[in-house]
Amino acid sequence: VGMDVLACAHAAGCYVIMSDPLKSRLELAKVMGADRVVCTAEEDLRQVVSKVTNGRGADVAVETVGITAARTVFLAVEVTRPRGSLVIMGTNAENCSEFPVTTFKEKEMTMYGSRGIPFDALDRALMLLGQGRVNLKPVITHCFPLTRVLEAFRVAEHEKATAMKVMLTS
Repeated sequence: VGMDVLACAHAAGCYVIMSDPLKSRLELAKVMGADRVVCTAEEDLRQVVSKVTNGRGADVAVETVGITAARTVFLAVEVTRPRGSLVIMGTNAENCSEFPVTTFKEKEMTMYGSRGIPFDALDRALMLLGQGRVNLKPVITHCFPLTRVLEAFRVAEHEKATAMKVMLTS
């Protein structure tokens, strides 16, 4: 989902900072149009965003991971500017996340939750694909014929470091 959001934001002309602890995903993010990538295992995302935005903070942060232990929602609030927007798309099995309520309130931020894509946004995304302004082919890392569906699911589930999108073909 994160790479899809990146591709659409890039096509819309946004300056995009993409973060991930895995360098392999960040290499793909560069291909997908990220203006700046941050390996969170090596760099502090807060410092990078502050430097890139001259201390202002991100206008919009989109959280697509939802991993409680990674504190991604907390970090998204921290890097977003006052009166900025936070979009939460990531989910987790615990249905909870550490959330800095006071920081969020003091910054007077706006939060949007998204569990899918509205039809008008889907139309715009398909238009961008049709115009060639968004290329999602790089995120398809594995392709399997339908006869190997179980192997495809195994790869998608157990090879998360290298499997972005696993495609089945007939």
